Amino acid sequence: MKSSSADTVTVRILIRSEMDPRLEQAVDALSGRARERRCGILVTRTGPSTFTASLGQDIPYGTTREATTW
Repeated sequence: MKSSSADTVTVRILIRSEMDPRLEQAVDALSGRARERRCGILVTRTGPSTFTASLGQDIPYGTTREATTW
């Protein structure tokens, strides 16, 4: 499952082997907007199988950071 807005992509990953490619797709989906806004991307694990990638004005341009909130 994948949902998105202009600045955020939420992905639910149930199979471990799909994690890296699916998260890369989420980051790729935001990279154009990050380039336009000159900001970075934050990938946050919000649950055991749920991740959110979002633009982060406080993250340096060209950088992707990871966080966990659960």
